[in-house]
Amino acid sequence: MLFYEASAKIQSCRIVEKYLKNSNGERSIDDQDERIWCDLEDCAIEYSSEHEYKIVVFVCYIDTDISNGRVEFRIISNNYKENATEHIYGYIEKCGMKIYDFNIRETTYDRVNKMEDRLFHLDYEVVDRFFSCDFMKSGERRKKCREIYVDTNILKKQLYDRAVKLNCSETLLPELERIFVNRNTTNYLGNPVQYIITCSRNSFGYEIAKVIIAALYKQNRLRSSRIWISGLLSDENESYGYSYCEASSVGIVIPDMKDVDDEYDKNRLRKAADRIGLMIEEYSSNVLTFVFVRRSNERIKELIKDSANNTNFCEIRQNTYMGAQAREYIKRDLTDKGIDESVAGKIDIDDDIEYYPDELDARIHKCLGNILCTDIYSQYADYEIKHVERIKEREGNAYLELKSMIGLNNPKNIIDKIISYYNTRKIYRANGIEPPLSAVHMVFTGNPGTAKTTVARLFADIFRDNKILPEGTLIEAGRSDLVGEYVGQTAPKVKSLFRRAKGNVLFIDEAYSLVDGRRGLYGDEAINTLVQEMENNREDTIVILAGYPDKMQQFLDTNPGLTSRIAFHINFDDYTEEELYEILMSMASKSGVRLSVEVHEKVIEIFGHACKHKDFGNGRFVRNIYEQALMNQTLRIAKSTGQPSEKELRTLEAEDFNNLEVKETSEKEGRSIGF
Repeated sequence: MLFYEASAKIQSCRIVEKYLKNSNGERSIDDQDERIWCDLEDCAIEYSSEHEYKIVVFVCYIDTDISNGRVEFRIISNNYKENATEHIYGYIEKCGMKIYDFNIRETTYDRVNKMEDRLFHLDYEVVDRFFSCDFMKSGERRKKCREIYVDTNILKKQLYDRAVKLNCSETLLPELERIFVNRNTTNYLGNPVQYIITCSRNSFGYEIAKVIIAALYKQNRLRSSRIWISGLLSDENESYGYSYCEASSVGIVIPDMKDVDDEYDKNRLRKAADRIGLMIEEYSSNVLTFVFVRRSNERIKELIKDSANNTNFCEIRQNTYMGAQAREYIKRDLTDKGIDESVAGKIDIDDDIEYYPDELDARIHKCLGNILCTDIYSQYADYEIKHVERIKEREGNAYLELKSMIGLNNPKNIIDKIISYYNTRKIYRANGIEPPLSAVHMVFTGNPGTAKTTVARLFADIFRDNKILPEGTLIEAGRSDLVGEYVGQTAPKVKSLFRRAKGNVLFIDEAYSLVDGRRGLYGDEAINTLVQEMENNREDTIVILAGYPDKMQQFLDTNPGLTSRIAFHINFDDYTEEELYEILMSMASKSGVRLSVEVHEKVIEIFGHACKHKDFGNGRFVRNIYEQALMNQTLRIAKSTGQPSEKELRTLEAEDFNNLEVKETSEKEGRSIGF
């Protein structure tokens, strides 16, 4: 549904002139006005009826002083192909009105609704035809939504300038180039991509969306220039569908989805992201969607992508600056403010840290505040801003990959602590303080399939990206790499392994296999040498011991020297039913497969049963049933008649998860779980 507002000056109006001419003082002014309004509304009803109620044009204001009069119109159209200007002229012809200085622009529902008293004075049949959509009738639903009108009367060069000013030229300028390659000369064709905007705050996201919408509208690739903003994280599922239904001709903006820590909110957030992704895919031909994602919450982006796995997304994000680029940004900003660029020398920049524009802006603001206090108004010197360096908590793709993984709260929290610890050391050193260095060796414990090895690899990459370790390669080792066959071979073997692992992460899986009930043999020598090398290489080598919880605890209990060298004991919890479902969704998405809505209830039942069994396999269990479901799907399609569509070939149904053969690792024999 589209809304317009128009205005013009009146040259003449048959209806107004008729009542003024025939009044002769017999009727009051109020009576005359009422009759004028009634005739104008009768014309609106008649005109709408003639055009099968595809459009309503009505006067919302008119001066009865024709010699110096003005008239305003509102137009409501439920067909984007209708030409609003042509219909206004058709309506005023029916009213016997002549106008000049005519202006028209698209507007929002709220602007039209401000005239609701005049609008709803129209025949109720007309109103019902236009407001048949339940979403438009429900004030409660509309309270969750609002609209923004985007000014499209802007030059192409101005859009490019805005992209540069918003500091997202690396991703936004190329998209503007793609948009302006060719103008759509036919009817509205749909949206080739949807948009994900990574931003520090919503206001930035809105400005980016406005630039893109203005460009698309100029190229005739949008029906409307209204942005529909919906609070889609409501627990009320209906608001999702109604928002997209009503936004079928406009851009819809989803406010950013903040990360939360408690389990309930995480589950709710996943479900919301899943529904949003499904809505994006279902309405992608009619609705252009902008998803705002905070830089710290990459997981939401991936969840939405997984859910809308047949939809193309264009990602827009701010530029980042390091070293010389960051200093140049500061100098340019100071020059724009009319401040000598030499002031840039007073702003500390770490060459190893990647800065976003808002982070550099904050440093500039702090520096200028201090200059005002210390140099210009020295009487306020005691008020100099005291600032603690913000600790950079993440660097590199490995960190983002870890944060986007499902579950794993314990290792995610630990890696944040380690990065903060090392970055804080940099701050101490910058202030002439040499802090003591603590070892960060760690133990990973968890059942099979809980991603211990995968996380160890990511940890190694994160340590390299954040310059905690010079190389950051994962060196994997087992009992055979540490224990010699003969007396005197074990210690040299362990030391050789540490020389190879220098500057890297040494990952020893099933570390308790060094002894395995054989106390006093070569395993003890290996452990003693291991403890010694862990202490000697604590500055440039990190050791991770991994294994099952019970065996690892027994192993550590018998080696107090080893236990004292371990800084972090990280337990990898078994996945919950919902987390297992997320893993299944991720596996399917990476294979280009979609899960039907009914699959969720089916597999949650399967996962709930599996979680009751010890060592059920976690992620490996999900892989097992996913592969079996794919096999069942091929059998189902082979038995069906007719040629299957591409959608059918790419969709797993609930029945594909029937009669799965799953081996429960806590029992000796496998059995069929009869779901």
